Amino acid sequence: MHLEALFPCFIVSYIGDYAATSIWGVHRSQYIACFPDVTLPTILKFVFAAVLFGLASRGGTDTVRHCD
Repeated sequence: MHLEALFPCFIVSYIGDYAATSIWGVHRSQYIACFPDVTLPTILKFVFAAVLFGLASRGGTDTVRHCD
């Protein structure tokens, strides 16, 4: 991460927030945290999804690495 880009990113994010909320009148959404029940099938679904996402990530990086 390039630290010289951190300060401009903060400034732009505050300007964007001001533009969206004050100028255009967009209101922020209220999020309610909802967690699924922790059961064995739920844990297995999370593990299965994590393995699939990991394999997809690995395949993507291997593909990009071998493209010249």
